[in-house]
Amino acid sequence: MPHRLVSLWGIVLGVLGLLLVVGLALVGADLVRSARTGPRWRRRLVAAALGLLSALGVSVAAGPAAQGSGGAERIRRPAAERVADAPGALARTDEWKRLTETWTEAEEVAAGTRGDYPFNKEGKKALLAALDERAGDVDKLVKAGRLLPEEAGLLKQELDRLRKGVVRKRPTELRNATCYRPMLVLPARDALHGIQARLPLLEKLAAAPTVHPAALKKVLGVLDADLALLANPEHTAKLLPQDREKAKAVAGQVGKVLDAVRAKLARSSGPALDKTGQWQAIVEAWRFAKPLADSHKSTIAQRKEAVKKLDGAKKDVASLAGAGLLSAAEAGLLTDEADAIRAEIFRDPPTDSRVLCYETMHVLPARDALRRLQKRLPLLKALAASGTLRPGVCEKVLPTVRADLKALTAPDAVKQLGRDKPQADEAHKQAQAALAEIDKRLAAGR
Repeated sequence: MPHRLVSLWGIVLGVLGLLLVVGLALVGADLVRSARTGPRWRRRLVAAALGLLSALGVSVAAGPAAQGSGGAERIRRPAAERVADAPGALARTDEWKRLTETWTEAEEVAAGTRGDYPFNKEGKKALLAALDERAGDVDKLVKAGRLLPEEAGLLKQELDRLRKGVVRKRPTELRNATCYRPMLVLPARDALHGIQARLPLLEKLAAAPTVHPAALKKVLGVLDADLALLANPEHTAKLLPQDREKAKAVAGQVGKVLDAVRAKLARSSGPALDKTGQWQAIVEAWRFAKPLADSHKSTIAQRKEAVKKLDGAKKDVASLAGAGLLSAAEAGLLTDEADAIRAEIFRDPPTDSRVLCYETMHVLPARDALRRLQKRLPLLKALAASGTLRPGVCEKVLPTVRADLKALTAPDAVKQLGRDKPQADEAHKQAQAALAEIDKRLAAGR
């Protein structure tokens, strides 16, 4: 009789444990760990459930998961692997929807899109409270296996950045308040601190087996903007000498890590670059506008269409860079090339213009070439050192670089350049080295 009672009690515990196991499975808990750690009652129930399943001949490690039901085996795998189980699952969660909504509002407020006084005191208080709550939502997504801890860390850092931007905005009640203490702002210093804080998490993501595109798209654009600040002499000149050296070293380090993360992100984002609608639009913009720029002959209507296509292409470049399908260097070169094409189109008057009187601009090809090379040189070096080269991108930006190199060695280049000849020689040398490395790697990839 006692033996029957013990067996019956074991079955009751097993049934209760099964109910608990189902609940733990729904929230993404590790069943094996739950049977070993946590409150004693939970350990007993989970262990009883596992024992009952074993007695029934059900394998916890291979049963539900092998049938694709998302059971115990799925839950026991590392979070980095679970993230890839259900594409789009993150976007469907209530936590992510709330995060996206609050993020968009805070970003518009911090950027000044909603004006200098975007809310009243209550509205500001509510937005700050919502930002604090979104950090809790990020933690929930990690616990549920929807985000990697490293991605969560980057998102929280961005939430903190947005919070500071919201705090700086004044409510409508203070519209007429004019007495406040001005604060010295050094964008390059802020960018340096931001990149240093993110670098350890980015390095972990570069080594992770997979990444989550939706999460990274929210932070990569900010990092690109920070890197652009550190590459701008106007901003870095305001830093202390030791900080300038540190900024240079950190920018180089994070650039390599970002390339690795973007390459991983591109593999996780679905379609390849040349299959996306944005890239097709960029190709079409080049196909239409480049011949107009080369011929220096275009009508007013053609110019309007070229501007429309090139402006759209620049937006598409930014979108593809944010999605990880283009590196920061590639995006920068493509954007610069779009501006150069537009400038060439407008260099001469339209062929159907009735205005006959205009001032002809004296063009010095070598001097223009030097200006373009100096602007593109940092991007060329970054492209040569990057982990990924895309032939389609190189075909669009490298012809201009080759033409500029040729212009700097033309017979009359010395006369055109004057005192800038030493700068031109150095720019030519560095650009030629970067171009040779790019060509070598492109040839190896064919």
